[in-house]
Amino acid sequence: MQHIDDLFKDTIKWDLIENNLPDILRIALSIKSIVLFYLC
Repeated sequence: MQHIDDLFKDTIKWDLIENNLPDILRIALSIKSIVLFYLC
């Protein structure tokens, strides 16, 4: 449980997410397309 608790102990850094949102979404879409490619 310690490792899971470490994920939730800090506050969310919204400015970091906001500044990097296009890159985060691009990575998420790339991962999704790779998964769909190998499943079909």
